[in-house]
Amino acid sequence: MSANGPPDYKWTYLGLGADSGYGPWRYQVFPSQEELVKKFCLFANVEKDATARVTSVAFQPCLDEDSRSQDRRVAQSWNLRNGRWTFVGVFDGHAGHETVDYAMTNLPLKVKSKLEALLEETEGATEPPSSDMVSSLLGDTISDFDDSLLEDLLALFPGGFEGALKLSSEEVEDIINDADRGGHNIKKVHRCMRGSTALISLLDPPGENLWVANLGDCEAVLGTKSPDGTWKATSLSSNHNGDNDAEVKRVRDEHPGENECILRDRVLGAIAVTRALGDYVFKLPAIFTTSVFARAQPGFSFRVGRLDDWLPRNITPPYLSNRPDVRHCRLDGEKDEDGDAPPGAFLILCSDGLTAVYPKERNDVTNWVQVVGSAVDSGVSPALALLWEALGGDADTVSQYMTLESTEIWMDDTTISVLTL
Repeated sequence: MSANGPPDYKWTYLGLGADSGYGPWRYQVFPSQEELVKKFCLFANVEKDATARVTSVAFQPCLDEDSRSQDRRVAQSWNLRNGRWTFVGVFDGHAGHETVDYAMTNLPLKVKSKLEALLEETEGATEPPSSDMVSSLLGDTISDFDDSLLEDLLALFPGGFEGALKLSSEEVEDIINDADRGGHNIKKVHRCMRGSTALISLLDPPGENLWVANLGDCEAVLGTKSPDGTWKATSLSSNHNGDNDAEVKRVRDEHPGENECILRDRVLGAIAVTRALGDYVFKLPAIFTTSVFARAQPGFSFRVGRLDDWLPRNITPPYLSNRPDVRHCRLDGEKDEDGDAPPGAFLILCSDGLTAVYPKERNDVTNWVQVVGSAVDSGVSPALALLWEALGGDADTVSQYMTLESTEIWMDDTTISVLTL
């Protein structure tokens, strides 16, 4: 068709197959590669922080308001006592936006404050803070942050947890449903009802030490270039969900005799992740959910089953952990004249949407690193290049994901941040 003519359309099953029971859906064919790329960059919401050396994308093509992306990303540079630290975070919210929005804004501030205090305590010492000290700081700060969500909620009720259970339903509703009075209380309730994963990285001023803290099922992958020009991929995170045998065993060991603590690869048959911020319906006794959470307006927005279907399985909470895994990585290798790591060293941080959409035949971290490494060498946006490859790597498949005509969401939120080391 001509560039000025009416759009062309095709039909697709989006890789599901004609016998899947879904589709086909109509999608638009772009008149030129130039127009496709322009639209792709717009949909990808590209951000670049030159100071933090981070490029990122956040992709959710469904325009329905209820399907608005619950992924969040943050990149910050902090000029502290011993130089500039770099903080990068990816958060994957679920069941609502309240927890992920609060975490994106406030968790970096908590980490920065704790790090400043640690540097002040160790100033003048013969050695800077050890890697173990920083690792403990990250783990404790994330757990304490989640604990504070509950503390803020319980402070609403005279007598805290026990006090809330003694109130009548009308008294509870009057306390928590205060949207007409500023909404401060209901926000605190919703931060505990909704949830979010947290994946953060911290890079020290010399660029020699990298820490990655993970809570949930986002992923972090380190890419390093060997002297012979080949790329090496090192995973710096593990998935905290029902697909991870080690996590399933941990949850089952903590709840002996409860066969349905993990059901259909989900905690209590309801939620995929085994560790998260918020989600206190899985961390508190069921009676608190029925007495408080169930009376909130607006209420729950779960995609998997009704509350009554799985809440009876909540027998010995907590079922979700707020303790992250923390990895420290020493960045070795020959430095350039500015003291930076060799060109091509980078860290990929992504939400689980990347794995969900990536073509199965090449969906592994080695492939991710090859794609990003090639982009770094070519001087193009590495995050954008990885997203393009994830969506199929060709104009037709990328067009399908961007312009599919459907009022229902057809792919998971996908966020990618690439930190050049």
